Amino acid sequence: TINAKYKQPLKGKACTKAGTEKHKCCEDAIKSANNPNVQSEVPYGKAGNVISENAMDAAKKAADKAYEAAKAMARQMKKSIAKMTKGVWAKAFFGKAGIFLKADVVVTNPDGSQSPLDFKFNCSGPGKMSAKQQRKYQKIFGTAAKIIGPPTF
Repeated sequence: TINAKYKQPLKGKACTKAGTEKHKCCEDAIKSANNPNVQSEVPYGKAGNVISENAMDAAKKAADKAYEAAKAMARQMKKSIAKMTKGVWAKAFFGKAGIFLKADVVVTNPDGSQSPLDFKFNCSGPGKMSAKQQRKYQKIFGTAAKIIGPPTF
């Protein structure tokens, strides 16, 4: 398992890598369960509309292109690639597709309402979500997202 693979506490890149792997593991499990009432990685526009797969693919391509251009620029200018590329992919991705929020998990309840869940795998302490991200969940769903992660697992 992922938890057995990493020894706590993790810091820096090791922490980020472990969190990414845990998030991907959860996403894969949700998708393989094929439950129509539980969806993973659902992108929403500001109006609460679900963003299409075609728009998502275009956004990913645009983000990859922007990231590679920033990396090339950093090399040409002999600057830090990490500094020159920070935030470039996300800004291009979210801007291109008009994505306002990408919900980690959306559960459709028996009454038709939807409950958002957000994975947070902080390396120390319970998961935390920024006020900005919570406001986005509030705008789309009318409620805050429930944080899922240690110690709530």
